[in-house]
Amino acid sequence: MRLGERIVSDGFQLPAGWTGRLGGLLMASGNAATERHVVDLVPDRGTQDVLVLGPGPGIGVHRLLSRGASVVAVDPSPVMLAATLRRCRRLCERGATLTLRTGTATSHGLGPGTVGTAISVNNVMIWPDRMAGLVSVRTALCPGGELWVSAHEKWLAPGLTADCREAGFDDVEQWRWEPPGRGASTAVQLRARVET
Repeated sequence: MRLGERIVSDGFQLPAGWTGRLGGLLMASGNAATERHVVDLVPDRGTQDVLVLGPGPGIGVHRLLSRGASVVAVDPSPVMLAATLRRCRRLCERGATLTLRTGTATSHGLGPGTVGTAISVNNVMIWPDRMAGLVSVRTALCPGGELWVSAHEKWLAPGLTADCREAGFDDVEQWRWEPPGRGASTAVQLRARVET
């Protein structure tokens, strides 16, 4: 693996070591507005469980916990799980419910119909098998549950809406969003619902 590929891999795809910690700092800065925006789009369902796929440094997880949600955060990177825990420690000490798991969209460890919401911000484009991940997440959602996705448009392979429908989601909406700030790229955002 070439140096550039290694930096991208260790910094963002599967954060590891000092490169992963640096990548986490960059994500916390560059993705914060998008993380907060997506969480704010999600209907507040009180303490209902939320699955966060790829929490990165935990900006969105922190916002969800602040709203009273119980969160299961799944990431293949121990560096990112540790960053999420650091960011959310005080909320957890005050009683917030956070479960951290090493895993992916296809290996989240949740049973069928166990969460009301699933969120993926800026990582669906690096899932090794997008369709398998969508099917797995769909299975974990309870009737009426929703998947919320935001991804950099320039890196997202086409067909996400069609893939969601093929994975068993019944009501799928997709739109574009311009994050605030210089250097932030256009995002594709999506909401997919599981019918009751």
